Amino acid sequence: MEFHLQDFLWFISFATVFILSLYSLIVAVRTRLKAFYWYFVFSFSLLIYLQFRSVYGNILITDNQFFLNFNHVIYWFIQVIYNCAYAIFFIHLLGVKKHLPKFEKQLKISISSIFVLSSIVALTAVIIADGILFRHYFQYVFSPLISIIGFIILYKIWEIPGKLKIFFFVGGLSYLVLVLFALITSLFDILGDFVTPMSIFYLGVILEQICMGFALGYFIEQLNNRYRDTLRQNLNLKNAHNKDLNLKLQQQSKRLNKMSAINKEQTVALLKSNYESKLNESRLSSLQSKMNPHFIFNALNSIKVYLIENDKRKAITYMNRFSKLLRKILESSRVEHISLREELEISKLYIEIENTRFNDNITFQLDVLVHDKMLNLSLPSLILQPFLENAFWHGLAPSKREKKLSIKVFEINNYIQLEIEDNGVGLTYNSATKLNNKIKKKSMGIQLTKERLEVYNQKYKTAYDFKISSKTLPENGTIVSLFFKEI
Repeated sequence: MEFHLQDFLWFISFATVFILSLYSLIVAVRTRLKAFYWYFVFSFSLLIYLQFRSVYGNILITDNQFFLNFNHVIYWFIQVIYNCAYAIFFIHLLGVKKHLPKFEKQLKISISSIFVLSSIVALTAVIIADGILFRHYFQYVFSPLISIIGFIILYKIWEIPGKLKIFFFVGGLSYLVLVLFALITSLFDILGDFVTPMSIFYLGVILEQICMGFALGYFIEQLNNRYRDTLRQNLNLKNAHNKDLNLKLQQQSKRLNKMSAINKEQTVALLKSNYESKLNESRLSSLQSKMNPHFIFNALNSIKVYLIENDKRKAITYMNRFSKLLRKILESSRVEHISLREELEISKLYIEIENTRFNDNITFQLDVLVHDKMLNLSLPSLILQPFLENAFWHGLAPSKREKKLSIKVFEINNYIQLEIEDNGVGLTYNSATKLNNKIKKKSMGIQLTKERLEVYNQKYKTAYDFKISSKTLPENGTIVSLFFKEI
């Protein structure tokens, strides 16, 4: 059998384009990144063009002049599609909008204008049944324009930081030079029978696909590294903060031991006063520290589940929200109290995170019906979290119907009242069906909150309290009412 270089390179081109087309589609669906969608458009359009050049012959066999002319226009127009898609893919893959915003805007306008012009010429060629018109347009108008844009892109690419541009530059340059060479040699017929213009074109496609394969692999590796670094930084931040708290506690203990050795009455009286104050602070910190690790462990465990399930998109969304919430929790732990406004912001973040674990099936509503100044009211941090956790896991989780959760803040009798309402299974269901250990765990969170409020009331002369009640039948659910009164 006689060996034909053009046919051999066609098979290699078709195989590599098919594999990368399928690969880019899978990655695009999994990551929702626009760069991979555009590369799929490029590679799939190129695959259609290669089918037109199939060694098995044209798939369209007809004597109808209209369809023959239409087929001829599509043959050239499909090349317009994959060349334009390749330029848009470059914009998204290398983050041109971030590093070169002005160039990104100009490039989008140029590509859009060329594509619209090509579409108009193609439609005109179909209507007047003149396929030669669009072929001449492609060879003498579109090809020079897109080549100029291509060389400009390869020049500007070096202003973008990172190593990813190297793969794109090598692949793009190889493809652009070889395709231009193939086009020029086809117009002037200066090659022999063994090395044809299409052989040069297929070689450019193969080199580009190889470089893009490496580029896409490198891009995904960098993406995974960023995810791991973000998680590692959050964990390091938590460990550093815990270490700092332990050091301060040791220093405070040493100071208290030195002061306790002084026997003078005035010093003893002052020590007693300071001790009571520090004791209240210590109790508040101790009670709060019992709340934080439980929630942090659940959040980290959810991230681990998403990573195990390879659901990177949910893991990233969850991790971003969790890191923001963790930062707010760490900031609030450095002070004895925070404002109601900050507490509501933390609670909203917490609800978004927990709702992610429920696949966003819970409808949440926040109604603040007080003046903005009243939101400056001070209260212990994370005081709402135990009630919200109970609403999620002991009220809404067992429910089989549409799940709703709301927080309402309003003024009554010159004090602020806050209500947390859910339409879950209610207190009766929990007391009748839950296991003893789960009931104890739930009660422990409420008991800790009650103790925190008692210590806070004693120190700051407030009358903060709460009440938990079931909704009136026939409605199901629980209402938690918190009363923020000042003496």
